[in-house]
Amino acid sequence: MGITKMGHRCGVMAAWPELRASSRSERLERLKAVGLSKLGHRLGVLNLLDELNGAETCTRATAEAGAASGSGPTGGAAAVATAAPAVDAEDAASGSAPVEEPPRALVRAEPAAGAEDGWLLHEEWVVVHSPLVFVREEPEDESRKLGYKWRGERVAVSGERGPWLKLALEEGWMLRDGSALGLGCLLEPAARASKALPAPGGEAGGAAGGQGGGVTVGELLLRQVFEKKFPKRTPRPEARLRSDPRTDPEGVEASVRAGIEKTQEGYNAAKLPHRLRAWPPAGPLSVAGAAGVPVNVDEMDASAFGGSAGGSSPLAAALGERWVAQNRPVILRGALRGWPPLQRWSDLYLRSAVGGKAVPVRHSPQECEGGRLFGDPGRMQAYESSEVPLSELLDELSAPHPRYYAARLQLRRSLPELLADLDETHPAAALEGGPAAALGGCFGDPQAVNPVCYLGAGRQATPMHFDPSENLLCVVQGAKELTLFHPADTPHLYPAGERNSAAVYSLANLCDPADADRFPALAEARPLRALVREGDVLYLPCGWWHAVRGSEGRNLSVNYWFALHESKADARVEVDGIVAR
Repeated sequence: MGITKMGHRCGVMAAWPELRASSRSERLERLKAVGLSKLGHRLGVLNLLDELNGAETCTRATAEAGAASGSGPTGGAAAVATAAPAVDAEDAASGSAPVEEPPRALVRAEPAAGAEDGWLLHEEWVVVHSPLVFVREEPEDESRKLGYKWRGERVAVSGERGPWLKLALEEGWMLRDGSALGLGCLLEPAARASKALPAPGGEAGGAAGGQGGGVTVGELLLRQVFEKKFPKRTPRPEARLRSDPRTDPEGVEASVRAGIEKTQEGYNAAKLPHRLRAWPPAGPLSVAGAAGVPVNVDEMDASAFGGSAGGSSPLAAALGERWVAQNRPVILRGALRGWPPLQRWSDLYLRSAVGGKAVPVRHSPQECEGGRLFGDPGRMQAYESSEVPLSELLDELSAPHPRYYAARLQLRRSLPELLADLDETHPAAALEGGPAAALGGCFGDPQAVNPVCYLGAGRQATPMHFDPSENLLCVVQGAKELTLFHPADTPHLYPAGERNSAAVYSLANLCDPADADRFPALAEARPLRALVREGDVLYLPCGWWHAVRGSEGRNLSVNYWFALHESKADARVEVDGIVAR
């Protein structure tokens, strides 16, 4: 069962008599009390208890049958059943017999290579929300969608984090309780939900409904149309998706065709006008250099505009008119002058204020030109993740070859103690009230996840992708180097169509020199280079492709994402073939 700590083993042994006599729900609480915090360990003990009780029941039944027939116990395999809980005679007489919590179905799954257990036990849950529940990359409401499960589908669960369930047989998390979002219960244990849902059918692994089982013809047709438009799930990360154009040109071509379609869908959803997806009338050289030759992004000295307050300030007006309206990137040099995080977020301050708070981090074993690449272009950008105290993350980032990278860290959720620093106004600040307040008038509505922090070191790299939103990248410590490509370069960037998320990634890895040969069309793209230093703000326009690399030393940035300003957004773009006006 994987219980390696002697204290936990002794605790289970000491509580064994009470566990044998308890109901299933009481057993869970008793196992928590002895220190078994991991769901897999608790389920392992519960399953062992069920098997023992079942074996005793079968033995008694066999013995009774043998006694009634005048023969002894017979050989052969006996069916295992779970013993019913004992009911006290007084309870039975009064009608107050304890009600047993419905048993939770358990499934066995072969563990990953290197696991200690020969087999791992996972709990089976069922989707009860209609029509579907999304599978997310991280246990967060705004995390990227990796796929979805229809009502009635069964999933194996290996762990829990608050209201989130960790999937055991594939990547991702699912929200089991959507009460906070006004959705109610989304998933239930399989044993509890089985009577109220369609019978399992269709694909292997418990997809309910299939060609019947309680799913109406209309619902079935809706599912088929939806699944054709949106891939149902992300393939497992160990299944490599990238093909070499020299050996499998058809595979690459199919992926890129789907990727270009997904990219256009993302642009449509963002309401990015078609004129901003194409090269400007003056031609590609007006925004980028010759094919394959990077040029520097535009720069603007923020100090030349003095103080800034609100979207009508001179700095915000210049940004909006000259760059945002044209969807062109620009670096605002020194725009964060006087912003409290630059002076305040020292190592000592962060450890003192939030050092004990747990934060999500990504792991990567993949080298990338002296650093680590957090997301493999050939494996759907898959990476391992976990939670560690911020102080441990800071320790790791001080090591020669740090293994961790905190990406898309939502400060409002993980480190709310730091929010006041972002909005505080300093007399010498170039952007009064912070970058979001001072420059937000150039954009539409801010995203609910704002502000988002990225904290890394050791020249960590993020693969090439685009985001369907406007972005203000604010560097607080260190530096970030970006390689940018105009949306019109999409056909040259090998967008991958497999991953089901808002962001589309490229099949090509800019860190791997060999990919220049594997993906020859990259040479036709026109890259821009942006070096964003401490105190700078990069305006990264909606739909621009970018690959990011951090500095060798610790680098920290705060990002703000926005929708397009109503004067920039095109309400007439086609969405699913319909022109919305």
